Amino acid sequence: LEMAGAAKGALRPGRRVRIDGLQKRPELNGTLGKIVRLEDERWLVKVDGRGEMSLSAANLFVVAGEEPEMKRARFAQEDAAGKKSSKDTGSSAEVQEDSEEDEDSEEAAAEAKLEDEDEEKPQHSCWAEDVTTIRMIKGGAGDKSEVGRFTPLFTHQVFYTPGDVLDADENKRTHQELIIGYEEPTLEIVYAANSLKAFIDFRKKTEVETKLLKRDNLSRTSILNCLHKRVPMDYATKLSAVQSEADTPFTPIGTLREEEQLEDGSSLQIFHFIADNPEAVKLVNRMQTFAVWLIETGQAIEVPDPNWNIFTLYRVEKGADNQALHTMLGFYTAHRYWAYDKEKNELDKFRLRLSQCIILPPFQSQGHGARLLRAFYQFGRDDASVMDMSVEDPSSEFQTMRDITDMRLAQTEKGAIATLANACGRFEDLAQLAAQFKLCRPQMVRLSLIAKFVELQLADPKADPERPAITRLRLDIKQMCYKEMIIKARGRITCSDDDDESEKKPQDSAAAGGRRAGASSAKRKKGQSAADGSDSEDDDDFGKNVKKIAEVEMEKTMAALHLWSKGGDEEQRKTALREAFAVKYKEFATIAAKFCE
Repeated sequence: LEMAGAAKGALRPGRRVRIDGLQKRPELNGTLGKIVRLEDERWLVKVDGRGEMSLSAANLFVVAGEEPEMKRARFAQEDAAGKKSSKDTGSSAEVQEDSEEDEDSEEAAAEAKLEDEDEEKPQHSCWAEDVTTIRMIKGGAGDKSEVGRFTPLFTHQVFYTPGDVLDADENKRTHQELIIGYEEPTLEIVYAANSLKAFIDFRKKTEVETKLLKRDNLSRTSILNCLHKRVPMDYATKLSAVQSEADTPFTPIGTLREEEQLEDGSSLQIFHFIADNPEAVKLVNRMQTFAVWLIETGQAIEVPDPNWNIFTLYRVEKGADNQALHTMLGFYTAHRYWAYDKEKNELDKFRLRLSQCIILPPFQSQGHGARLLRAFYQFGRDDASVMDMSVEDPSSEFQTMRDITDMRLAQTEKGAIATLANACGRFEDLAQLAAQFKLCRPQMVRLSLIAKFVELQLADPKADPERPAITRLRLDIKQMCYKEMIIKARGRITCSDDDDESEKKPQDSAAAGGRRAGASSAKRKKGQSAADGSDSEDDDDFGKNVKKIAEVEMEKTMAALHLWSKGGDEEQRKTALREAFAVKYKEFATIAAKFCE
């Protein structure tokens, strides 16, 4: 469902692309972005959740389809083929005519490409991401009341026509991520920064005549209907109601777990509460709107449920009359479920699994994610009924932050890093450390390997590759990769940190710690998987299509991994193992280098 960006004519401004094959920044592999323009034979790409980066075409892959992890909408160009042919001819002629002048040729080519991109959507429409903004305000007046403004990452999860999604067989898609039927529309969702009360502010210059839409077989997008169905909450009917809410004294829900004073006089506070009462449910439902806007295939959790633990992070400032002004910076949600203790043969313990980890874009890259993660760990370790803690299907960026945070927490205990390094490859020692830190065993395997890298100073490029300890570590990583491939080839999806097979060998544990499909947890928590579709009847077709795509992708994955079965080709196995080892080795070395900074 991807086509290589290096293919002729594949890359152009406005295209959605996936980044892959980076050697110096492996943590960016798999992330999505949008091409801005061509600069000196390299493409300037706006990476989701990050800034702009200059990348080679060999590292860019055009998103041409829909995956469970990637639902970026684009159209098949067949409907506009007749209109496009004449315009393309004119654009090419213009570029060729201007090519004699070096200063004008690049500009003309860029304009031609942008014109082509505009033709991918029908008339009287615009991309939802280009006109949608989320704004947060706090108590106060004027410009000072705004504390943050950002563009949602995944508007295609809100603005789409049910049934008009990618066909897994024909590889087509039609109207998605579009706002149709308005001239110069703008959509701004204004949140009260404390209670997250919100108001929908939709404006347009005028509406396109209905007969013009019918002529092009289009229907007008119902903005309010899309938002109320797919991003439901108790929206305010007036903007003044949100401002009034922001001005009202606010008391966070739950128990204060941590508080940190900042140099500017403000403070950071972390609260914990259970989503089992009406007040908590109302706040959680408001928080869940960010899950749809900011998490790929994100959907709301079901509340009330006494097993949902919510951790919120606020910045508290002093306003007029010494009034405390709260701004929510982010939140974590964790699900609690029974765990069977094999040693005691009892079912009296719980596991905590992080499900949603969101720091709002204006407040990212400030250490708030690690701050919430430490509070989550401390909560689990203070609760005697919690056996261990894990994370459901972490992204590569979150996994890196998680590894470094875990290593820094271990560093606070004398000799813990050396103990982790010595436990590398020793199942019994790792099991004891997992019980001590209350972390799942696959994560302990990762930490032990990272600790070994730190101990051997593998982050230093001058390290001697002939040292026996390094050779032993390389073999451990290869064995981990091999076990992971074998497990997948047997048709097992490593979807949870606490895989039963992890009880047998540490290599099985390590395999379970990779990126997972989240299938088992989705059964426990309805609505967490994109394959479950929407609760709305109007969204049933969309959910069915996503399920079909997931099944097709799973078949392709299992076919690719067939070589690890008994009938697989040995040379292909060696090649696949070398590639997997190179990725894993660089990943651990990069994390060790960041930890040592």
